Amino acid sequence: ESARELLIYGIAAAKANSPDEARFYLEWVLRTEADLDQQTEAWYWLSTITDDPAEKRNCIENVLAASPNHPEARRDLAILEGRLRPQDIRDWRDEPAAIAPSPTLAAGDVNRYTCPNCGGKMRFDVSRQGLFCQFCGYTPRQERSLGAAPVGSIAPQAAVAEQDWVSAIYTVRGRRWELPSARVLNCTGCGASVTLAASQAATTCPFCGAPYVIASPSSEDLIEPGGVITFAFGVPEAANFAREYLAGQRFRPATIEKAALAVPRPVYLPFWTFDLNGEITWAGYTVERKYGHVELVPTTGTVGTFYDDILVPATRSLPTEQLLALSFDTARLVPYSPDLLADWPAEVYSIALSDAALSAHEEASKRAGAEATRNLDVGEGIGEPQNVRITRNNIAVTSYKLVLLPVWLVQYAYEEGKYNVLVNGQSGRAHGQVPRKGLQRLMEGLLGSDS
Repeated sequence: ESARELLIYGIAAAKANSPDEARFYLEWVLRTEADLDQQTEAWYWLSTITDDPAEKRNCIENVLAASPNHPEARRDLAILEGRLRPQDIRDWRDEPAAIAPSPTLAAGDVNRYTCPNCGGKMRFDVSRQGLFCQFCGYTPRQERSLGAAPVGSIAPQAAVAEQDWVSAIYTVRGRRWELPSARVLNCTGCGASVTLAASQAATTCPFCGAPYVIASPSSEDLIEPGGVITFAFGVPEAANFAREYLAGQRFRPATIEKAALAVPRPVYLPFWTFDLNGEITWAGYTVERKYGHVELVPTTGTVGTFYDDILVPATRSLPTEQLLALSFDTARLVPYSPDLLADWPAEVYSIALSDAALSAHEEASKRAGAEATRNLDVGEGIGEPQNVRITRNNIAVTSYKLVLLPVWLVQYAYEEGKYNVLVNGQSGRAHGQVPRKGLQRLMEGLLGSDS
């Protein structure tokens, strides 16, 4: 009780800009038998009343040692280390407007891919994993003496850097996205005006065939992709994977595998990935048997958590459930380059980083709760926890990436309807719509569809 009152006095003095009085009370808290939360808050408010960088860092490090996900301490450390500028910080209640892209794209906004030998179309070839001219076979190269990878190819074992969460989420960049609106590109090859579809980041001139890729986001407030998983196979294989998916579904119409498939269309779709860590505290009951009696015993526990690369779609153009069912291996990401998109359509993200982070946090909390129920060791002779509830959730995002992932869109017609199957362009895993009726729909809901 004494520590609580001292802490209240200290925080009030700090907010009133009375540093000497605040220091008196806050240091007194640290000399009492204050609990860990009270000590943590005392260290944090001590960090706010000093102008000495070394002392401020020491206070913040004491906060983070006890509470690694303390949001204000993480923010202040980012400022201290120069990762976040105070003038860039925006109030979380100040919701920024979406970015409206320029209606026209200038020559400097895009990269044009034509062969310097024959003038033909250059494209990123999935079998060669590099730029390739389909007419003369030309492949651009850098000087071998430099030890560099070929231009437009993937450097071996290149890592995709994690991005600092704190330096983004407190700024406009963390909460903005691009409005899906069409733009016009003036082809520098034939002079034609080409309409770039809403959210599209790459296109091909329909008149001369020249591929174009947007060189950078349309605004500095947008985040550029950090990594890409390139397509691993072409149109025939994508069609086969879609047919195998339909044929493998239980409770499907008997003739669905004979449905007419349209030519598969590739697209790189934007996803956010999040790394989260922390801990959850849970409470519940266990069944304990003693001397022939059964008792419900209250029990609590804490579970440490770490989740790497939780995927959240950054697009609303396709159903989230279907996209997440494709299960990409993000360990295969390579650093982003516009060259990787040459002659391959791609989307710009339309879901802000901050909104996607909420979904990632919800998924991490769900997984942590399930693990608390399923895997906790609560002591010898004690049964599994029952009626587990989370009493404290201290899970936070530590880093993020914006990545482009390969998806084949396969549309098929069955009877009088049109349906979609999405195929993972990395693994061939598929998920999509299956037209079921009556009993088929009931059985699918009860038992699931995958064979």
